[in-house]
Amino acid sequence: EVIERFFDYNNPDPLREIRGRRSIVEKNTEFYTIDMAILKEGSLGKNIKWMREYFIINKKVIISLSHGCSDIFDSIWSHIPSNAAAFREEADTLLYVILDSICDEYFVSLEDLEELVDNIEGVLIRDSSSELQTRILELRRKILRFKRVVTSLRTVTYSLISYDYDFIKPSTIKLIQTIYDNTYKIYEALDAYTDTLATDLSIYETKLSNKMNKTMEFFTVITTIMAPLTLIAGIYGMNFKYMPELKYKAAYPITMAIMFIMIILQIIYFKKKKWL
Repeated sequence: EVIERFFDYNNPDPLREIRGRRSIVEKNTEFYTIDMAILKEGSLGKNIKWMREYFIINKKVIISLSHGCSDIFDSIWSHIPSNAAAFREEADTLLYVILDSICDEYFVSLEDLEELVDNIEGVLIRDSSSELQTRILELRRKILRFKRVVTSLRTVTYSLISYDYDFIKPSTIKLIQTIYDNTYKIYEALDAYTDTLATDLSIYETKLSNKMNKTMEFFTVITTIMAPLTLIAGIYGMNFKYMPELKYKAAYPITMAIMFIMIILQIIYFKKKKWL
């Protein structure tokens, strides 16, 4: 009856009023509620998706409501029966087991994320294709979304250990404190990965800039080599009637030889300067 008063079950979507809310622990007349976000999938695929998970708790009972299906939560329910002690205790112990299982799944996801970051760095060393920038930006976006669900767990655990909730025993508070500490470690790791990707992006842009500079340097050298040849061709391409060199039979081969010698001399000079 208490739950029926809290939710209108005539509404086909009873969770619609809690969408978009920040993670929070609230006290009601006869029970407590926890609203938080969790990952939909433990393995980090192309995109990170999360869902809202809602708990209704008193000293003896935990009711879980969710908007969607999460394989993380399915894994939690499949492993909880093996921890029979959690069912013999009060609801706060079971709540700790649930939150701890969620945190453990996040550590697994963190390892997947670390591998993705390492792969980016490996590709960055070997190649600097345009696809790499897209991969870096997508991975940074994935980390930011991951931070959101970690922040949700961190907010809930902080609230549980910081305020006086009569359904939580002091011994359980100490256990939940370890979850809060672990979320801090995850958050620090995510910050480190974000910094690493920012550095990788900077290195990528530097390599791209260097590659462009080398290309421009090459074309500049070619232009410099061709400039005197273009000048000679331009002079003798003018339609003046009186140009003495035009009357010499050897004028053409001499001019071509001079142009060829100029090319050779410039190439030797540029080689010494290491511009070629």
